[in-house]
Amino acid sequence: MEAPEFARAYGNVPDRSGMRAGAGFVAAWAGLADPASQISGPVALAFAVEPDESPWPGTWSVAVAGRRADGLGHGELTEPPHEDTAGLADRLCELADAHDPCVLVMNPAGAAGAFAKELIGRGFAVTAPGKDPPPGKRRLQMTSMREYAQGCGALAQDVKNGRWRHLGQGPLDAAAEGARTRSLADAWAWSWRGAAAPVSPLEAVTLARHGHATFGVQVPPEPDVF
Repeated sequence: MEAPEFARAYGNVPDRSGMRAGAGFVAAWAGLADPASQISGPVALAFAVEPDESPWPGTWSVAVAGRRADGLGHGELTEPPHEDTAGLADRLCELADAHDPCVLVMNPAGAAGAFAKELIGRGFAVTAPGKDPPPGKRRLQMTSMREYAQGCGALAQDVKNGRWRHLGQGPLDAAAEGARTRSLADAWAWSWRGAAAPVSPLEAVTLARHGHATFGVQVPPEPDVF
């Protein structure tokens, strides 16, 4: 049981899932659309699946994220929302071959967790930062609740501070402009409760941004000291 659910059930803490995201995020999102924007350098790939309780159960989306040549963050959908998960693993493998991402990111606490074993069986491996995946394997990142919450907050800050760009894709815009939040790990995360459109596009971009920040950013070497 996630901490917010435990608090609601046993601690008499009100469930605030479905609260609207901050006005700063929603207002800023539309102004950051750039149809010519593109990633320069490594990309992170991520996917998200709507839970069974969502109005769009099983709907999934795939996204990539990275940085542009000017240093701004960029995220886009590579697969808009699909309702049938039968071909999800196949499509993820195809996209991994096409984009050669630094990592594939998923939130195992959500509905996407059902695909973890299949992905591992198809050549993905969970590898800690600073360590390369085994030969012939692709890196898989399964976020903790705290990491996912941190990723949501980080994307929101990028958007509010004008450090993010997107293509103006309809499903992603709809998810962002109607964004709702829920309490998670002493922070917050995106919520499907009260949403007017599938949330998986926004969650996938959030996870991709987090994966790129973890595995795609090259840290310059320490200068030699003489």
